Amino acid sequence: MVVLVRTFTRPSSTDGERLSPHTNDAYSQPSRRIAARHSHRIIADTKRPLALYEPGFAPRRYVPRADVDESELTPVEPQTFCPYRGLCSYYDIGDAHLAVWSYRQAYPEVGRISRLMSFEPDIVSV
Repeated sequence: MVVLVRTFTRPSSTDGERLSPHTNDAYSQPSRRIAARHSHRIIADTKRPLALYEPGFAPRRYVPRADVDESELTPVEPQTFCPYRGLCSYYDIGDAHLAVWSYRQAYPEVGRISRLMSFEPDIVSV
């Protein structure tokens, strides 16, 4: 039998919260409010962000759909498949292509991000 254990080293998050230096929990619930902006428009504003930490990547902030102004988003094709999270849908914000993504039904192992939305940090200010 082979057992894989994921350990993350992250003494502090980018929003100043102290985190355990070694943890098997890939998520944190930042205590501060975050907003996502593009071209001086607020696309999302939440007090309930979820941060997902994965080895080799910057933390990804996910926002509940209820806190996103979906009238600013245009669904686009194609969808992509991630072997770790599942089928991913993308959205444009005006002329900003693929600025937002969402896993409507993420795999159970990362089910906490299901139906949440995240923003491409090179396009959207979070």
